[in-house]
Amino acid sequence: MNRQLFESIIKSIDGITAQKNVFTISDNHSLTIYVGDPGKSLIIAQIQSCSLKDDFVIVSLREPKRTFYLPYDKVYALSHASENTSEQRAGFA
Repeated sequence: MNRQLFESIIKSIDGITAQKNVFTISDNHSLTIYVGDPGKSLIIAQIQSCSLKDDFVIVSLREPKRTFYLPYDKVYALSHASENTSEQRAGFA
């Protein structure tokens, strides 16, 4: 992935607010980033914010308080979930 694609994806996700190059995930949403190479991967969950730099992204976690510095070319997917309890899930009444 490159910065342009990362930014395009994160801007399209509901529940994320942007202020300049910092994207903050609201409390009732979760974002997970998948990082790695074929055969090796790291899953980064409980993300609080992402700060986009020219060559890398700074990912800050909610708990535990930790920060990752990731080159864009190692990020291969983002996953979003909404914890909105008012939404009905398919197959459940």
